[in-house]
Amino acid sequence: ENVSSLKLDTLITICEKLDVELLDLIEYIRDDSETK
Repeated sequence: ENVSSLKLDTLITICEKLDVELLDLIEYIRDDSETK
C-alpha cells in the first residue's frame, strides 16, 4: 500500500507540473491528427 500511495503522489505531482504542457500536448496531437 505504501508503494502504491507513493506512486499516486508522484503521479499527482507530475500531473500538476505538466498541467499546462499536457493541455498543449493534447492540442498538438489533436491538430496533428486532423492534418493527416
